Amino acid sequence: MFVLNRFFVALDNAIRLSQSDLPQEKQIAVILFDHMIEIVLFNAVRASFEWPGVLSIQEVLDAKSRKNILHKYDTVIAFLKKHGYIQGNDQALLSFTHGIRNEIYHKGSSEIEKTILALSIYFDFIKKNKAALTRRHGLTGISSEPGHHPIEFGQGLPKDPLEQITGTEEYISKTFDFLISKLPELGRFQDLANQYCAKLVTDIERNLEYIRQTSKTLNFYDAIASSTLGNTAPVFREFARKGTKPKSIDSILLTSEYFRNYEEILDDYSSAQERMTRSKSLLKQSRAGKKGKYPYWLKMPRIKERIAKLKKDSIEVAIQNFGGITSELNALHQDSSFASVIFDGYEMVLFDRYRGK
Repeated sequence: MFVLNRFFVALDNAIRLSQSDLPQEKQIAVILFDHMIEIVLFNAVRASFEWPGVLSIQEVLDAKSRKNILHKYDTVIAFLKKHGYIQGNDQALLSFTHGIRNEIYHKGSSEIEKTILALSIYFDFIKKNKAALTRRHGLTGISSEPGHHPIEFGQGLPKDPLEQITGTEEYISKTFDFLISKLPELGRFQDLANQYCAKLVTDIERNLEYIRQTSKTLNFYDAIASSTLGNTAPVFREFARKGTKPKSIDSILLTSEYFRNYEEILDDYSSAQERMTRSKSLLKQSRAGKKGKYPYWLKMPRIKERIAKLKKDSIEVAIQNFGGITSELNALHQDSSFASVIFDGYEMVLFDRYRGK
């Protein structure tokens, strides 16, 4: 009962804060929604390892595999999607909202538009996943200790204590329905999603044009070598020393993808020689099978059509389509932004050198 009540208490407070006119309280609501959903999903995976029937798992997982799955939120939701615990584009949507939560929690983001988007997605996810969110993965213990017995949220509890104890299923269902009946209206998700995706496309197109123009006069590998990334992946510093240049914008974006995937791994190596050896092997691994072509190019006219259509979709359809669109845009947006920042920083370095700083 303690675990279920923790979910209900968090849900009650998250809904109350999401009803506020203060954007700061709405942001705290995002943190609470993300936290309570994350706990439920992690618990579902843990329970499936102990009781395979929970997710009808057919594969046999060793201890290392289980540990790796539980290591990160992204691997947890990928595992749950694989086994049908979450549906459709929920994996992409939960990754998106978790990213917004991290921006708020770790960086103090003040982008209220993203906050409203995240809340709308959480509302939809909670409404359609009652069974998964309230599922018990073991016996429910009730005691007189605080938090271990049915809590009155306004849904109405039986007056008979014995009936409270024996009516656990009714308590769970009634409490969940009562709490989500208080979810506020946040405005048209479709319009917010359209604006957000349109801005992503604009950012991508601006980044790509800047990269194309700047790469005509500056060597991207020189730019990397001039930054701390030259220490992280010394192979690019070696390229710069030899005068090697990226062959195309594909090569530049493939390099951005390389750092997106492997920067944290390379940071774990303490010696320069280890980083050199590993950065070379990872570069070879990252380029294998791609034939020099960046894999995340998008047909922008088609994407723009899908974005425009968001305004006409029902909210349920729009949320699912939004997950698919942002999933497709995300890699290109991250990699083009990375390359733009590296070039921009290098231009500042060169300007400072010119001024004698």
